[in-house]
Amino acid sequence: MAVQGSSGLRAEVDGAAFRALRVVTRPAEFGVLGVYGLTGDSFNSGTVMDAGLAAGVGVVIFEWLPKITGLRAITFAAVHRVGFHMEAVTAASAAALASFEIVVMRTKGFQLFNNIGPLFIDPNNIWKFRTSMSESLVTDRENGIFGSDGTAELGNSEGPGYAWTTPPTFDAQGFGNLTFGIGTAATSAQTRRNVTPPGSLIFDGRNHPLILATSEGWMIRVGPTALPAGMTWRPRYHYVWSEILGY
Repeated sequence: MAVQGSSGLRAEVDGAAFRALRVVTRPAEFGVLGVYGLTGDSFNSGTVMDAGLAAGVGVVIFEWLPKITGLRAITFAAVHRVGFHMEAVTAASAAALASFEIVVMRTKGFQLFNNIGPLFIDPNNIWKFRTSMSESLVTDRENGIFGSDGTAELGNSEGPGYAWTTPPTFDAQGFGNLTFGIGTAATSAQTRRNVTPPGSLIFDGRNHPLILATSEGWMIRVGPTALPAGMTWRPRYHYVWSEILGY
């Protein structure tokens, strides 16, 4: 089999009986903006998360709100993957089955207020996956981690937090989750206990990314069952997104 090319060359296959074209993988075209990645944990706010967080409490949040206002009507964020990992600091008082879920935020409903300086803005913009890419349009005022008790109004000496400026609109159901068992084994400063496997993906967008317009976003929150008492913990997360002019 041969495929005619515009320059007169033909695509080749391996052997006369084969019908597969040779394929060379390469990164996706990123257009005029770029592709970015970010990782973090609750050390950004200098705390561990409180034990016994209630069902539905937010842990990590991301909103697509370009810092250049003139681009807000024409740009989108394509979220390719979101990873989440939970590390126990002190042991739970009782074993439990729990979960986290990631849910789409359809309208803006929060604003980050920060007492100790920026969370993620870096002067060298090291989020880029290639040096020549444009600087990310994301700002630290809309993205990061909740305070240690997971409440939206946190803004005291514990570190940064979020204020709900208007009631946000979330989808009723999440589009990804991690379910796990929590035991009562002791932990120490040297050997933190991994409650979820490091590198776990709570969302994998290989089949189709999550496309966000301005003021849309996502949040990782405690699932339908409260976390057990006694266990303080730290979240670790990473996510990758593209910034595009259309989709």
